[in-house]
Amino acid sequence: MASPIELTQRTNSLRAHDHVKSIIDPAGAVLLDLNQGTYFSLNGVGSLIWQQIQEGASFSQITHFVAASCSVPENGIEADVSRFLAQLHDKGMIYVDR
Repeated sequence: MASPIELTQRTNSLRAHDHVKSIIDPAGAVLLDLNQGTYFSLNGVGSLIWQQIQEGASFSQITHFVAASCSVPENGIEADVSRFLAQLHDKGMIYVDR
């Protein structure tokens, strides 16, 4: 298991590990972890977040993008985005690029 992740508005870029491949469509995404042989399906919002991770966005940028895309206030989704990113990190799918 990866060490715990601490996400703040100052967190640098989040990146997907090379062993994680994805397929994205308008309804969501599927992530395949080639090391573990497991896959995960994401809904539309999860897919938005994944796309931002693939671009190396920071926690702040991801939160802003999702809030703007979903027409919700940023402070209303920070905790949810943080939890989702922590789950991806705990499963070894993403890392913080310091």
